[in-house]
Amino acid sequence: MAKDKPLTPREEVFCQCYCNLGSPEFSNGTKSAIRAEYKKPSAHNRASQLLKTVRIQNRIQEIYKQLLGEIGLTEEKVIAGILHDQEMARAVGDWKASNACSKQLGETLALFKQRQIVDSGKGTQQTAADQTPLEREAGRAAAEAFKRIMARGDSKTHESNAAIKLMRAGD
Repeated sequence: MAKDKPLTPREEVFCQCYCNLGSPEFSNGTKSAIRAEYKKPSAHNRASQLLKTVRIQNRIQEIYKQLLGEIGLTEEKVIAGILHDQEMARAVGDWKASNACSKQLGETLALFKQRQIVDSGKGTQQTAADQTPLEREAGRAAAEAFKRIMARGDSKTHESNAAIKLMRAGD
């Protein structure tokens, strides 16, 4: 199957439904597959297959980029918002909220991957779960956005300035 092969009309409907903010199909593969007129009994399996397809992943990413552009949301703004929320939480001593922001930032930057323990009979090994090309690209883009925000040095808080110094020392 060629990568540049165009999506079928059904696949396009699936992608549009999957990315339709505010609809019941949003980020729900099964409901999106049913809406795209795949048979209801096999909709879950078909959605799973579609979401693993690189062409579908690329189309969904295109639609999301278009949607985010329309509302003016970028990776940089999301990361800046998380950092701002974290600084505000720290300023009032809300450590639980600050930790939640740290976790959210790590997830946004794709720093956390599930690990799988494998017993080969010769001892146990820990292996990282494979990343899809979409996840790798999203992680790289988010990391670059984070670096741009931190390199600006426009934060007035001690924590952010300390992070900036650490990043500059590593360059």
